[in-house]
Amino acid sequence: MTGQTTELVLLVIAVASMSVLGTRMVRAIAHTRGWVAMPREDRWHKVSTALHGGCGFYPAFLMGALWVALPHVLAAWNPTKSPAHAVHEYVLLGALLLGSCIMFLVGLWDDVKHFRPTTKLVAQLGAASLFIWAGGVFPLTGSQVLDILVTYFWFIGIMNAVNMLDNMDGLASGVVIIAGGTLLALTLGARTSVEAYPVGLPLAAVLVASLLGFWWHNRPPATIFMGDSGSLFLGYVLAALAIPSSLNEHLGIQKGEMFLGPVFALLIPATVLAVPIFDTTLVTITRKWRAQKASQGGRDHSSHRLVGLGLPE
Repeated sequence: MTGQTTELVLLVIAVASMSVLGTRMVRAIAHTRGWVAMPREDRWHKVSTALHGGCGFYPAFLMGALWVALPHVLAAWNPTKSPAHAVHEYVLLGALLLGSCIMFLVGLWDDVKHFRPTTKLVAQLGAASLFIWAGGVFPLTGSQVLDILVTYFWFIGIMNAVNMLDNMDGLASGVVIIAGGTLLALTLGARTSVEAYPVGLPLAAVLVASLLGFWWHNRPPATIFMGDSGSLFLGYVLAALAIPSSLNEHLGIQKGEMFLGPVFALLIPATVLAVPIFDTTLVTITRKWRAQKASQGGRDHSSHRLVGLGLPE
């Protein structure tokens, strides 16, 4: 095991531990203050459950991500890396971290005070703009305008998809752990240097580690829910890490002059996030068919349907 790998393993353990303890502390405070979700007919849980779980694991993610970012920023001007590439990569990293912070705060405010849908959408567009401005855009059509529009749609879609997937104990956290682990593996397979990891690899590891700590409390029967403060920032980070860029060595679709094409540039990220995309599409279509708001709660998600068919939670 190399020194870099050992450091990454220790970081994962530290972040997961912080997340476990942080979530436990938030759960205790939530019960003391009465910040709990009571059972409702349109919800899945059957007992009062603590809220604001995102406040327990986002700080763990942020501290781990800053730990990842610091040495990379200090090494950005290493002679083995071109300055232009270095600047682009770390501007992307800064945009991702700032955007995640914005979406965490927006989600927390929405959990407490409730935003109007249009206000939340404006905030999501603003956070997405940071990453897009930094150069995180799908390389699809050759038209910068069209590629930017697709990227905006991707960000908004994934953020809301992860948010809507948070409908059953351990579901959203479990799916994001799998998706984050898949992105980690793709980035590892795509790396062009055996001496250093792409920035997106330890960042994906930190994301997974922070969620593993939360999942321990969120697995069935859940004792705490993540809320929008968790789901919106998770959706944002996943959406950003899934876009082929210098953060993740373009997920292997671009190596030197070789480019596998726009189909793979969108197909690979969409496959990684197929579960939240499918669930949101299904729920949106069926609710619109019944003349209901797509954003309202309900027990009509794909997960609920599978349990109804006899599968265990």
